[in-house]
Amino acid sequence: MDAPGQPAEARTAALFTHQGYRYTVVTIANGIQGVEAELWLSCGTPPPGDDTKTPAWKYFGRRTAGIPAEARDQVERDSQAWVEGQLEAEG
Repeated sequence: MDAPGQPAEARTAALFTHQGYRYTVVTIANGIQGVEAELWLSCGTPPPGDDTKTPAWKYFGRRTAGIPAEARDQVERDSQAWVEGQLEAEG
């Protein structure tokens, strides 16, 4: 939620940032169960032995809601709270 006041539907970038963490959200239409949104965090560096220069991605979580924007907002809100907790723990 890096663009306050901008509706979620208006955001078109595939990669977002929050407090130095990069992330992407994937939405999945799940039929009668609504819409699911998964959030993946970029861990910055590839795992040891990986000769590609591609950052590793870590699964954060999935939230379900009736509409895509609501599911995406829920998983973003939860991940941002987690990031802020990590930063507080680091001091």
